[in-house]
Amino acid sequence: MKLEDYILIRYIDQIASTEEVEMVDAWIQASSENRKHFQELLTVHYESRHLKSFTSFDVDQEWEALLKKNDLNPKPIENRFFTMTFVKYAAAASLLLICAFYFLFSSPSKSLISSGDQMITLQLPDNSSVELFPNSSLEFDKEWDEGDRLVVLQGKAKFNVRKSTHQHFVVLSDLMSTKVLGTEFMVDAYTTDLQSVEVFEGKVAVADVKDKSNTRLLNKGNFVLFKDGTLEDVQSRYVEPEPVVEKPKPAPKPKKVVKKKVQAPVQKPVEKPKPAPKPVEKKPEVVLSTYSVNSVFDYLLNNHPEKDKFSKSRKAKISDDETIDLSLSESLEKIIKRLETKYILTYDDEKCENCIDLKKIEKK
Repeated sequence: MKLEDYILIRYIDQIASTEEVEMVDAWIQASSENRKHFQELLTVHYESRHLKSFTSFDVDQEWEALLKKNDLNPKPIENRFFTMTFVKYAAAASLLLICAFYFLFSSPSKSLISSGDQMITLQLPDNSSVELFPNSSLEFDKEWDEGDRLVVLQGKAKFNVRKSTHQHFVVLSDLMSTKVLGTEFMVDAYTTDLQSVEVFEGKVAVADVKDKSNTRLLNKGNFVLFKDGTLEDVQSRYVEPEPVVEKPKPAPKPKKVVKKKVQAPVQKPVEKPKPAPKPVEKKPEVVLSTYSVNSVFDYLLNNHPEKDKFSKSRKAKISDDETIDLSLSESLEKIIKRLETKYILTYDDEKCENCIDLKKIEKK
């Protein structure tokens, strides 16, 4: 399908009918060649706006006025006709030459960048960067010495604006005016039915171009839509999670501490021998008492006079209920022999000499 350029010009100037807009949108999406032709026409259309306007005039009428003013010596008719024809064509050629010279050698103060069918990145006069999406264009002044930093967008672009304390950065589209001092945001103005602004960093003020009092203030993560002729309320991309209230964990039950009762060794006083008529020494009588086996080991390790000769491995364990009858006042050797009558004792003979290292104990 081929469209006439005058329909495309009406589309660019936003004076096309609804039917023509739908027809142009379908034509642009139909092929890359159509999009290329549209971008070329868009560039020429915007550049032509910078040409100085001049007043058109009637060449014949101006020529006649000139002759009446300066023709004091009329020439023969045929010579006058030749001279008039020559001068008219010379004047027309000069006018065309002046217009061509202005168009080719004048340096307009504005720049118009079109992306074509690719995404491009460009640098603005204040070193701000712009990612221009396909089928989009951006128009801006070549120098921003004073006033707002104004850009005119058709299509879609993402801006990373360099901060300035005295110059606002303004993006103007068909429906919206977006004003910042320095931030990162994106404007989607592909169509006149639906346009949007989304903020990635900083703050942005978005206003209706027809009603500047109708303004929305956007923060990081916010976006706003201009839909069906209405600037809608601000929305957010991020949903704050609801605070999770943790249920208090029940306090751990205190562990029962079982204290082992260790019977202290009871030493009965040794009876003194009664004096005899003859000085005969009597050996003290050994009195046996019942002790737990583990308390006997504790005594041998800590309190027995020969504790340095006795040691016990941690593996040599036995139940606290096991008991034995003996006297703690006996020698280490006798106590061990009494234990051996009831239990099987295993020793580590390699550990030391002249000592007892108990490795294991088992009940017979």
